Amino acid sequence: QMSQLSSYFESGLLKADVVLLQVSPADAEGYHSLGCALDYVWIAAQAARVVLIEVNTKVPRTRSAFRLHSSRVVVAATSDTPLPELAADEPDESQLGVGRHVARLVPDGAIIQLGIGSMAAAVARALSQHRGLRVRSGMVGDWLPELVSSGAIDATDPDACMVSLAVGTGSLYDWVGAGAMVCFATPAQLVAPTGAAAAVPFMAINSALEVDLRGQANAELAGTRYAGAVSGQPDYFRAARRSPGGLAILALTATAGKLARSRVVLRLTDAYVTSTQSDVDVIVTEYGAADIRATTLAERRRLIAALAAPRFRAALGEGEDAVPA
Repeated sequence: QMSQLSSYFESGLLKADVVLLQVSPADAEGYHSLGCALDYVWIAAQAARVVLIEVNTKVPRTRSAFRLHSSRVVVAATSDTPLPELAADEPDESQLGVGRHVARLVPDGAIIQLGIGSMAAAVARALSQHRGLRVRSGMVGDWLPELVSSGAIDATDPDACMVSLAVGTGSLYDWVGAGAMVCFATPAQLVAPTGAAAAVPFMAINSALEVDLRGQANAELAGTRYAGAVSGQPDYFRAARRSPGGLAILALTATAGKLARSRVVLRLTDAYVTSTQSDVDVIVTEYGAADIRATTLAERRRLIAALAAPRFRAALGEGEDAVPA
């Protein structure tokens, strides 16, 4: 998990010998900004024997309490390299349907956590009519400035948007560098809201490649292809459940791929369990939302099976007897 990576570097369990960072040009006091990427690399840099930097004029100087002083640097090189861009695909109708169901679960004034990609964009679009929202998210994409422009974010709070990574198009990088709306923070800060933010619902909204009838989520393995790490999903789900009225929401379309394979499966077999059955509160597909809190295994099987595409529901129901109660 993302939070564990930070603590491993702090404790020395993971050794950081040489750390290479891409940073902005130094300010008048000699401090470099880490731009759009803070996450656990800041902790690794503090533990490193040697810090090397690439000073890139394209890296925006972003707002953060964590800045690297030039005296900490052993070797520096300069560049003018465009930042890598990752544009989210336009959400399809199924994803937009998921987004609308998710938005009904989020109250005005809540803290939200979203990731990147078309599913996150679909949820953000559905939240555009909300008001007073705050963001605490490990990763954000181009949906964030769009959500701010819609008026959904609490503009009176200087720390309304706190993130660790911004990944998207050049317009996103320009936006986070041009204004003070976004503050870059460490993963530990994002999953432990303080002050007034600690008293409002934290709605953690994450996706997965598949979910089984127990409520276990696989966000890592697509068939035999490793698609992603554990990352911060369990951290944010657990943070949401610690907050008053918060929810751990798993949002995914019911099918995937050209063959429209069901994402709702009888059980995870060869796949990894990214989030356990006890980490998820509500599962959402375009067919509805299933609140699996305080349910027996038989009850949650029925609730989750009803989220599958209609043509798969009978097979999931027939397989219930094979799943121990």
